[in-house]
Amino acid sequence: MINKGFSKKMNMRNFRSLFIVIISLLQFIFSTALAAADGTSSEMDNPLLKYVPVNTLFFSGNTQLINLKDYPFFSLSQSFDLPLSQSERMIMGREFAFLYELYLDLENTALQGNSAIQTYYGLPEKIAVIFYSIGVSPVLKITIDDEQAFWNALNQAEEKSGFYHKEGVIENQAYRIYPMSEHHQLIASIDKREDGIKLATIAFMNNNLSKDHKELILGLTQPEQSIEHKINTIEKENQYLPMSVSFLDFRELARSLFATKSTEKNSIEGNSWVELLGGNDQFFAELHASNCEADILKLAQEMPQLVAGYKNYQLQGQRVIADFEVLLELKNDNIKTELKQFRGFIPNYIRQGAEDNILALGLGVNLSQITPFFMYLTKAVREVTFQCEQLKAMQKKISKVNPLMLAMVTGVVDGVHGLGFALQDVKVKNASDTNDTGTFEFSSLVSLSAENPMNVWQMMLAFMPDSAIIIPSETPQKLKIPELEAAGLDVYIALKGQHLVLYTGEQAKVMSSDLQNEKMLTNGFFQETINYSKIAKVIKKFRQNAISPLSPAMTEQQDLSAATCVYFDETIALLSRFSGFIDYQNDFVDEGWLNLINMDVELNSVLHSSYQLPGKYEIHNLKDGCQLAKEGLEEILADGTGFYQQYSDDGQCFTFETRYRWEQFREQIKQQYVSERSRSEGLCSNEFDSWSIPEPEYVNDTCQLRIETDGDFSCLYQWDGELNKSVYKRI
Repeated sequence: MINKGFSKKMNMRNFRSLFIVIISLLQFIFSTALAAADGTSSEMDNPLLKYVPVNTLFFSGNTQLINLKDYPFFSLSQSFDLPLSQSERMIMGREFAFLYELYLDLENTALQGNSAIQTYYGLPEKIAVIFYSIGVSPVLKITIDDEQAFWNALNQAEEKSGFYHKEGVIENQAYRIYPMSEHHQLIASIDKREDGIKLATIAFMNNNLSKDHKELILGLTQPEQSIEHKINTIEKENQYLPMSVSFLDFRELARSLFATKSTEKNSIEGNSWVELLGGNDQFFAELHASNCEADILKLAQEMPQLVAGYKNYQLQGQRVIADFEVLLELKNDNIKTELKQFRGFIPNYIRQGAEDNILALGLGVNLSQITPFFMYLTKAVREVTFQCEQLKAMQKKISKVNPLMLAMVTGVVDGVHGLGFALQDVKVKNASDTNDTGTFEFSSLVSLSAENPMNVWQMMLAFMPDSAIIIPSETPQKLKIPELEAAGLDVYIALKGQHLVLYTGEQAKVMSSDLQNEKMLTNGFFQETINYSKIAKVIKKFRQNAISPLSPAMTEQQDLSAATCVYFDETIALLSRFSGFIDYQNDFVDEGWLNLINMDVELNSVLHSSYQLPGKYEIHNLKDGCQLAKEGLEEILADGTGFYQQYSDDGQCFTFETRYRWEQFREQIKQQYVSERSRSEGLCSNEFDSWSIPEPEYVNDTCQLRIETDGDFSCLYQWDGELNKSVYKRI
């Protein structure tokens, strides 16, 4: 558990903005909201909805109380993210170091599951959580059970980052102020309501926000009209389950761009965006000066909002079956008609093959409609009368586009209605007697669906002249292409009805035959499936093959770097935890542009959270080529101290030794090195130097714990900006 020999220095990791925290909070909302549909959630509506004004720009949250323990909560992978060093905190600034520490705490706590989340943040068993805006200020509200636990979570991030809050009071309500910049602040408060509910609020806002605005954010006052009716309408119109609903309202977004003064209660003076940005902004000034308001509001009415919710959700132990929908609403009937004509054909081996394929992609596009669609679009834009100078400039640029040029390009593939690809299996060919480790053997299928697929084949011959003698028929024929033969791939071509297919492997051969009688219907635009039950095994095969020569003739091969090996291992470990599949569909429907995620995923195992660390170990470092090399010996003592000895290159002696103190925090071990000594030039013939205190930049180190087989464990470190892995084998 040590930076061996202290010969490596950490480079500064890439800066992470506050959006990491926001994304984590959104993930929190979506993850917890899932539990509401399993029949165990409360029938009571979310009591927080009355704090959300009907003109909020966006909203995401559960509409009913949910039972936290009923959902296999954050099924996250263990992270590479490590605590910040002192120098990194200085570069990032204490403000963003504070946000980063909040993010790390959330991630590390989530690894422990629901109970740890509930305890660490002081959440009740049944919670309500929402994310929305007051004006343009983002606000998160969540019900709290143990307020001291909530404050302790913030206090720990303060201590780690050295960034501390100030106190604020409004209408006898105390709140914390975190000054993020000259113009912006993050605030946090807990309101103890008369009905016994404790409500935590976190918001990002401009420093000079009005008192009325702050009271709305903190929940001291309520909007004249809340969001409850709007949420109910979205649920009913889209047939969403009464659990989690989200939306982004483009009409309110457009209005907010031009809002300068309102007579509504609790509104603020001036433009909210300008105030959030901290001063006058040229972009907004130009919009106001160019008579853009009416034009932009009219455009927003054509595309009023983006809505999202669950159409289906079932929880069966550690298995989740769900259909989640995201819909971009479109009101222009002509545009919707044109988009529908753009749809094409997606074959059954993609549409219904989520369990058979490792990965599948289908693009259903009627290429004959590309040119008419863009001709209509450019014509419609030219004919609109705008007052807004910016929109006039855009209109002028579009008017210069000639759709006939596009017609010349797409004309060569006219009549194509769809493309499909699926990978069913990956194998490694058996090694030969000459110690050949083998090459990959695939089962995969590519299909092209067209009104006249032979025309497309004639076009493809320009890129495959060696296959010019082949005339596709129902009987498969092997492609004679040198590149494919060199790769050891036997690829066949066949004509199955209106579908030109290329395949390799027996499973793909069977699937291609099923296309023979499949009618080329208009049934979709895009579909993608990923099978978690199979993809981890495939990646593992790639890793195994990548670290060995492909043939005896290959005397030189570029080894995978140790960092790449770590990423391979971490990806395999993450994917191995899941089985089942995710199916993503993108299509044009009567209501607009639909995105649908269907999932049937099961959590196979839980992450280890307890490690029996004290003991004696033989240390092995992961080297380039994914090989383990014996590095030294280490003894970890139960009193929080440790002793490490590093072998010489020939393994005949120890050339470096260090003593350290250690502390475990969930999946991390923090080390503080107390003293060290080494042999000059790393030679066994030289005596050890005197014990000395390490240089300041090498005093502290952190590792991420991982479980290995047979009770052993490993540590991930970031040295020189690269991931490194040490495996601890108990003696």
